[in-house]
Amino acid sequence: MEMTFGKYKAKIVEEVYEINPSYFHWMKKNGLDKKVEYQYFIEVMPQYDPEMFQWEVDFSSGYECWSCHHTMDIFLMFNPERVNELRDG
Repeated sequence: MEMTFGKYKAKIVEEVYEINPSYFHWMKKNGLDKKVEYQYFIEVMPQYDPEMFQWEVDFSSGYECWSCHHTMDIFLMFNPERVNELRDG
């Protein structure tokens, strides 16, 4: 995906990340996190460079296994940038 604005206009998102990885933090800080380029960045870049993202972990207990019906503890590892309606449910 190509950037459509700013000093990196016409460069692809992955290239911008290689040139200036903090640019996307700047975008978020300046209210540009609704732009398609930023949305693409948070969807695709964790696969491109997973160490770059700070993942959050949520631990829960008391879930029942659908197969064996034993009670178990689970954890959810997620990218806090991505909206997931199932996270709170």
